[in-house]
Amino acid sequence: MKSEDGKEKSVRCILQDCQPHHASEFIPITHRFSAAMKRLREKGYNIQTLYLDGRNKPAWYQLVSTSVTA
Repeated sequence: MKSEDGKEKSVRCILQDCQPHHASEFIPITHRFSAAMKRLREKGYNIQTLYLDGRNKPAWYQLVSTSVTA
């Protein structure tokens, strides 16, 4: 398993409250936050993508559980 980089750790810290977070919250960390999300998902984090404002609007992201699945 690859170690977690700083961007992944920052994204995970935002998501750890298991509440929905708008895409704009991740922009200050990195404009490629979706890559960090993908790597976290590959490591077993269950992160949901929510389209609360419609599919053509920026998404919201929510960590469903703080436990990591193998």
